[in-house]
Amino acid sequence: MFPAAELVGVDPAAEMVGQAEASLSSDVGVRFLQGAAEALPFADATFDLVVSSMSFHHWADQRTGLGEVRRVLATGGLTALADGFAVGGLRLAFWAAGKRGRFHTPAELDAMLGAQGLTTIGRGVLPRMGSSVQVVVSRADSAECR
Repeated sequence: MFPAAELVGVDPAAEMVGQAEASLSSDVGVRFLQGAAEALPFADATFDLVVSSMSFHHWADQRTGLGEVRRVLATGGLTALADGFAVGGLRLAFWAAGKRGRFHTPAELDAMLGAQGLTTIGRGVLPRMGSSVQVVVSRADSAECR
């Protein structure tokens, strides 16, 4: 559908990068790199879309990671974060384990995104995942907001 698209996967664990590489045939056209959300190994404004699936709660510094997402997004680019943002579910389990602050209410997340020049344009619950996993889509504001 998008034959000219560059697809890149990033994970901080070398083992996960290796597993990802081994799981796809070489003709798929996906690159995998080791790296962290807080220091993405890409130039400014490289991507039109950045997707994070069930990893945001693991980022060591979520605000810095969102800043990096904004940095690598072209103006007007989109980011989709799928994670346990809703109150309840995964958030309560992490709170019980003493890891408060890893999951956020919609208002908290919108404020975090806005502080990095990202404007929430939509959100929804992933089908079959229950109310604890939501997708938040944001648009990169003008370059002056960075």
